[in-house]
Amino acid sequence: MKTTYHTKPPHLQKPSQRLQILLCSIIALKEALFLILAPFLPEQLREKSIPESLFAPLYSCYSVFLFVSSLYGGRIQSRVGRVNVIRIGLAMQVVSCGLFAILGSVQHKLIFCIIGFTGRIIEGIGAGLLQTAVYGELISQSGEDESKMVGLLEFSAVFGNLAGLLFSSLLSYLFGFTGPFLGIGLAFAIYFVIIGRLKLVKHQGDDYDTAVESHLNGNGQRVHIELSQASYLQGYQRQRQNDNILFDSDDKGLLMNSIQMHHIDDHSMRPHGGGGGYIVEQSITNFNHRLLNGTLSAHPPVEITYLRVLKIKRSIFGFLSLTLSLTLWTFTNTTLANKLQGDFGLTSEIVSLIYSIQMAGFLFTSLFVHKALNQYVGFIILIASLLVQSLGVAMIGPSNLLSGIIPNELRIICLGLLFLGMANSYSSIVSYSEMNDAVMEFYPNCDREKLNDTLAGLYNAGFSLGTIIGPIMGSYITIYSGSFSVCADFFSIGTVAFCMVLGLAVYYPLARKEKIRNRLI
Repeated sequence: MKTTYHTKPPHLQKPSQRLQILLCSIIALKEALFLILAPFLPEQLREKSIPESLFAPLYSCYSVFLFVSSLYGGRIQSRVGRVNVIRIGLAMQVVSCGLFAILGSVQHKLIFCIIGFTGRIIEGIGAGLLQTAVYGELISQSGEDESKMVGLLEFSAVFGNLAGLLFSSLLSYLFGFTGPFLGIGLAFAIYFVIIGRLKLVKHQGDDYDTAVESHLNGNGQRVHIELSQASYLQGYQRQRQNDNILFDSDDKGLLMNSIQMHHIDDHSMRPHGGGGGYIVEQSITNFNHRLLNGTLSAHPPVEITYLRVLKIKRSIFGFLSLTLSLTLWTFTNTTLANKLQGDFGLTSEIVSLIYSIQMAGFLFTSLFVHKALNQYVGFIILIASLLVQSLGVAMIGPSNLLSGIIPNELRIICLGLLFLGMANSYSSIVSYSEMNDAVMEFYPNCDREKLNDTLAGLYNAGFSLGTIIGPIMGSYITIYSGSFSVCADFFSIGTVAFCMVLGLAVYYPLARKEKIRNRLI
């Protein structure tokens, strides 16, 4: 006896645009708060006669705790629920904004430092929890459009950086030092209320995800089914965590074709709610993994952990590529302003505008990365984008090694920032795809929902690690060498060397293996 379902269950559908906008705007707001402290904090330190050497650790301690909380958030959100993790992150952002707002009125040096470090630590922890949960939620519900969703989230983050600079300048002009933090803190509080009022999708009676994942056999024993990767990606990930779905979906189903429900035993047929036994077979013509032959596997999907991901060489280099990309993006945060002011006599307002060129380049290309991935091999895009960033860094320096070719001119520096921003979107987004593809190839029967949580945690950890390494190394290399150009050479040459190792250690063996496989075929 066989029943074929051609309809798409409501919780197996893509997220609505309303929810995408809501969660992406939270990411943008988080990034706005991260960046607006940079132009105001040095002035506060000078006014209170606090050594400027404290600026780098005060600025970077955020990233340290972002790194830790991203990894922790990726582990707990499947148990706690993503909506709860998001609310905790929002609450911590509100608290940090309150602490930053009172810094302007604090005159005691020690108290200023205590409040400043406490605020940055709370902000970093909240940002890690918030960002990991948002990434995990939207990527889980993106189906096969993961790179597109990562691009949208990264676009939102950089847009938040850019909008935060403009917004904070206006509020600071109108209300002084406290204005930007009170405004953004109020916005976080509003999001906290909105997220709390979202209706969670409950599933009663027809527990479809359980039917897809497993069945009860005649002996009442839970047996998992080896679904194809295609159906598993498109269907089961929608609702492994029943109460963690945050929103109502629009009418775009994710199952690729029909799902056929075959009855095991006519004598044991019962409705879903009664714990009946069904074998779930995906009737899909274009999936690449094993077809079910009416045989059940007693092996549950592999639960993906950080250790399992980092055991794969290709995943490790994907993580390192992301870290390098963010290092190149952020090493100028503590160094470039002094160069521009010293070499060209620019004001802080003009310096802020020049910084925004890098963000504009990222925004211009980030929404198109997924299209490039559909046409070209991911590792070619990754290596090419890193090499372009290396060139951009050399132009910003300008490089001492290329001093006869690259002059120390403002237009060259601006062009280098543009190259750096445009290429960074490709390397940072493709890095996620590289980690994801490596795990899917190594563990085809993996728990997709857990994989999304784990990769979201690792992705944000790599992001934060780059924001730790970049400003600190950039600052101290420039201080000890006495030259920003030497610092630029260090990062530029290091990037080229990394690309050579990446190609020889990871992609050359893969290309040889593929060539041998094609010969055998």
